[in-house]
Amino acid sequence: MVHGVRAGVSLTSGLVLGVLLSVLLFLPDELIPPEMPNEELSSEHWKVIIKKAATTSINGQSQTRKVVRAGFAATELGIREKLVVILLGQSSLMVALNASIGRHVPHLQIFADISRIDGDIATLPNLTPYRLNGQHSHIPVLSLIFNMSRAYHWWKADEGLSEGGSGTAIHDTVAWWASSSQDFNRSLSVSPLLSDADAHALHQHFLHVELNRIEYEIDSLSAEIVSLSYDTVDGPSQPAGLPPYSKAPDRYQVPKWHFFTSTEIFKNEPNQNVYALSGDDKLDVEEIVAAARKFIKESGEGSDEEFLQLRNGYRLFDPVRGMDYIVDLLYRNKDGSKVHRIHLTRIISNNQLLQQVPYVKEDTDLTILIPLGSNDEVGAVRRFIVHYVSLCQSSVGDNRQTRLVVAVRSVDPFAIRLLNNDIIELRMRCKPAQTETMLIILKQDSHPVLAAAALDEAVDHFGQQMIYLLLSPHADIQREFLDRVRINTIKHFQVFFPLPFVEYHPRIVSANEVLQSKMKNPNVDNQAAHEMDEIDQKIRAPKTFVDGADTFMSKFRDATFKRNTRPLIVHKDRGHFDPLDFSVISLYGADFVRTRSRLNNKSLLLDLSSLFLGHQNIHMMRAVEPALRLRYHARVCNPELVDSDYARCLLSRREGFASKAQLANLLLSRKAKNMVAA
Repeated sequence: MVHGVRAGVSLTSGLVLGVLLSVLLFLPDELIPPEMPNEELSSEHWKVIIKKAATTSINGQSQTRKVVRAGFAATELGIREKLVVILLGQSSLMVALNASIGRHVPHLQIFADISRIDGDIATLPNLTPYRLNGQHSHIPVLSLIFNMSRAYHWWKADEGLSEGGSGTAIHDTVAWWASSSQDFNRSLSVSPLLSDADAHALHQHFLHVELNRIEYEIDSLSAEIVSLSYDTVDGPSQPAGLPPYSKAPDRYQVPKWHFFTSTEIFKNEPNQNVYALSGDDKLDVEEIVAAARKFIKESGEGSDEEFLQLRNGYRLFDPVRGMDYIVDLLYRNKDGSKVHRIHLTRIISNNQLLQQVPYVKEDTDLTILIPLGSNDEVGAVRRFIVHYVSLCQSSVGDNRQTRLVVAVRSVDPFAIRLLNNDIIELRMRCKPAQTETMLIILKQDSHPVLAAAALDEAVDHFGQQMIYLLLSPHADIQREFLDRVRINTIKHFQVFFPLPFVEYHPRIVSANEVLQSKMKNPNVDNQAAHEMDEIDQKIRAPKTFVDGADTFMSKFRDATFKRNTRPLIVHKDRGHFDPLDFSVISLYGADFVRTRSRLNNKSLLLDLSSLFLGHQNIHMMRAVEPALRLRYHARVCNPELVDSDYARCLLSRREGFASKAQLANLLLSRKAKNMVAA
């Protein structure tokens, strides 16, 4: 018994020892942990070795080695397009679908019959035309697709999803249709769109849905503003969202209300305060009375009452809020007369959502047209050409085409030769930017309005499908101004009349700076001061100050000043934005041809703004344009202009001479010199 136990213990010990030795001596390599010395854990001694692939040249030309990747790697890295959308169309609807769908899919390819491609469709970069040749449209399209690329995978749809299946195949087949999202369950799929009318109806429906949502959000926001206004210092204001009345800094600047009736208006003026209600004031009061009557009718208070007349009213202009009105309207009911007092506000800024503004692209060709009708403006045009060289050289790489055209009439032949040489030099220097130039000589019997004659010749020469920027010879433009011209000019919808910054008379500006400097430092002396002294020496001693002031200002008005070499900056002391200047206009050639019949060959106009005033389909856009600046020049107002244009020309010339403060400083300084001399 004892010998058996001893033998079992020895056998067991030997087996265990053998297993341990085999595990220690013959352990598999994958179970052996790699040696990681402590000194290799740090990246301090790592060295990056980049092996460049060997390149081979064939016929002296080097070819780039093509990287071969697996199919799944290309898909994961986004190298291969995972989805392609094919659009079959034959109308301008493809342009809208291309703009809306193209941003959501990797690749959108448009196929159209070559016989039905118009000008708008032909500009699409992803357009592939085809010919039917008596076949169905999908046959040549599939042939083109197979020839385009082999990188796409094709499959056969199930029977339930093919054209022969039921109309609800997608609804019955897709398992995740019954989703927990209620918005997805309410979605609809409408196909096919057989005409533009179907697409327009769907678009209009969703526009109404979106507008209703926006109106609901506006109402909610208005209610929130009203609730929060009670926590402000000034309290709630009426209407909601408008700031309260501005507070006067002192008792002398307290705003005053104007009292008015249906026939008269009482204004706060020192010489006369009673005026007949006429002109713009009458139109203003009539609009306010109509709005007040409409409000009473919609509120239901005056349903059984008859409107008699406006008893009286008050109006107040506030620079923050706008124009406030308080009107008393006299009504009559079965019990007698009744007065309704209504408080209305005409706010300064009123935002309006436009539903039908066309889509605008910034890659439209632009033709800059400069009309030149006098020898005095030749120097200004040549300076503009020099300035435009720097603009075109800074826009190298821009694929948009910009053309510069100068149209001349009644100009000396020697000046025309100089302009032609400058234009040729401009074309050579702007060759990398692909800038085209041309000099057009207008006939003497062309339209009396120089701008109209230049546009007639340019549209006949270059066509109607591009933007024409009619520019003043004295213009100083920046590059961003051309981009805004392309955006704000819409074919068959909108023309752009930018509001330029017009420079004041440089000598008056310099003289005013001298006077300001003398007030700070009496020992100041510069070139402008010498010019002022020279003018003073040429002026004889006047008998009265009025005569001397007239002579003094006439010297500035008639002087031939030197060209100002310093840059024209937008500053209140250097110039002003002239709302009476309509000399710069951008429009499509088709819009000009459309409104050309409004021009009268017998009437002489100052500009082309009257062509689009009151037009029902084409809008006029006026906006302040800091990148458009006009150098000071002597303006001549032709007495043969129509009365309204002649009055506007005189007013613009008078206000563009200098600011009132600058003129007052010069006249007062002149008066002080005369008093000292006396």
